[in-house]
Amino acid sequence: MSEKFVVSARKYRPDSFESLLGQEAVSETLRRSILQQKTAHAYLFCGPRGVGKTSAARIFAKAINCASPLTSGEACGTCESCRAFEAQRSFNVFELDAASNNSANDIRQLIEEVSIPPQVGQYKVYIIDEVHMLSTAAFNAFLKTLEEPPEYVVFILATTEKHKILPTILSRCQVFDFKPIPSDVIVRQLLRIAQIENIQVEPKALELIAREADGGMRDALSVFDRIASYTDGKVSYSRTLESLNILDEEYYFKFVDNISRNDYSANLVLLDELLLRGFDPKTIIMGLTDFLRSLLLAIDNLTLPLLHLSEETAISYSKLAQKCGRGFLYQALARLLNCLKEYRNSNAKRLLVEMTLMSLTSLAQEGIPSATPSPAQTPQSPSVGGARPQPQQAGASAPRPTPSAPIAPTPTRVVPKGPIPSGVNPKPMEQVPMPQVEIPRPSAPAPIHVPMPRQAVKEVQKKEESTPANPSKEGKPFSEEDMQIAWNTYAADYLQNNVFLQGAFRDVIPQLHNDTEVHVAMINRPQVNAVERIKNSIVEYLRRELRNGDITLHIRQAETKEEVEEQTGISPWDRFVQMASDPKTLVSQMIQELRLRPI
Repeated sequence: MSEKFVVSARKYRPDSFESLLGQEAVSETLRRSILQQKTAHAYLFCGPRGVGKTSAARIFAKAINCASPLTSGEACGTCESCRAFEAQRSFNVFELDAASNNSANDIRQLIEEVSIPPQVGQYKVYIIDEVHMLSTAAFNAFLKTLEEPPEYVVFILATTEKHKILPTILSRCQVFDFKPIPSDVIVRQLLRIAQIENIQVEPKALELIAREADGGMRDALSVFDRIASYTDGKVSYSRTLESLNILDEEYYFKFVDNISRNDYSANLVLLDELLLRGFDPKTIIMGLTDFLRSLLLAIDNLTLPLLHLSEETAISYSKLAQKCGRGFLYQALARLLNCLKEYRNSNAKRLLVEMTLMSLTSLAQEGIPSATPSPAQTPQSPSVGGARPQPQQAGASAPRPTPSAPIAPTPTRVVPKGPIPSGVNPKPMEQVPMPQVEIPRPSAPAPIHVPMPRQAVKEVQKKEESTPANPSKEGKPFSEEDMQIAWNTYAADYLQNNVFLQGAFRDVIPQLHNDTEVHVAMINRPQVNAVERIKNSIVEYLRRELRNGDITLHIRQAETKEEVEEQTGISPWDRFVQMASDPKTLVSQMIQELRLRPI
């Protein structure tokens, strides 16, 4: 007849302080109290489930009743008291479950038993599990005995919810806080048990079990037994994923990689694949949230050990985290958490998840900086993908409208009637006398997002890749004319598909101050907002073309009509006449100025 099966959580339960894994501080303190004969009358062991609270209580009870303890503070295991304890026939150790014995009458019965001294051994030890389940009346009945029990009585209380214990109980006990067991400790224990039981395992599968256990050794052993039975003694990574019904982290790597490549279509296809496999949309979002949280920890070497990953896995996480950037991870986590918040009340749950994934793709396209700057600072960090700032941000300055934001109108593309000089300064037109009419200026509107077509973004990327990577450090002097030529060249090369920004560049003449400061007064607030969003790209281009790394750009809105004429070389009336000559141009500008939506 085969030997009866015993679950690993019971078969390999710690029976000594040395085998109590992950709680070295607690073990050392209890051992020293035994060696120094400073045993207290009441202890409270608190912590998460499955971390060794009851096991530590049993080990301590066995050690303080041992007739000949070892020099290390451990029980000898050979005396009559130790043998009786191991055979579960000891009359000195009593275990109670407060979940089922939680009334005042149960505590009064316990108090009566306490008055009887032990017949064998030195102490009577009462281990009360889930002590937070005691009623208020039971706690009150227990107070006096807990504070002044007979000298031969030791109470050990165990709980997973310390906050539910009355302060009067806490003040009468020595409190020991048990911590979650690290994943690497759980993996080593599972590997040891697998070797003893002749079970073939993959280290990556054990890491998955340890993460699923969330710091509890009992949970890890229970999962290990279930998977070992399911796989006939061969615990592989793929079968473990199948048994636990969780997603492989490779799927989350694919999600994030698609987001960084602005490929929302691939993410929608991947989402559909997972839904067809039976995964709930909420489970997918929760897993992606946890994955991004892990990336946020992996971005810094100080927080990377908190994940308790193997060396190979930690390197993969760190590389992807550096590619994404801290700023993107902050914003992405916020959107995912908002999706989880709205998921319960949503009538279109799949659509909500799909829109969230697309909004993450749009977020990556905007080029979120790796660190969140203060309002007075200008972002200088690289965008998602780890590359340096490129004129691609001209498109990123006007990102595609996300599902949660209103869609801004796209200006009508207009071909000007006259040729536009690209490399020289436009000469001022002869001014025509006009009546002195005050033009009312509306309050500054909110920034207007003008999307750039995807093809234009790709063209900017190709042109930028063919240029040198860094501006010169020589500090070469240049003239105002050279700067204005570079300004116009930038508009001609990188803003071909953005009519609004081309018009903003064409309408002004930048001025040079203090040899390296470029000052530009835009005509209206929408132009200021649009140029501000691509400021980094413009500055980098000017520095590279003019071979001077000290160039700075200052953008503001012109305050008076005279200043508009000085910047543009055209009076407001002439500009109006020029715009009115082409009704489409006039309508396009009015849409931008008044923030209208075309009909």
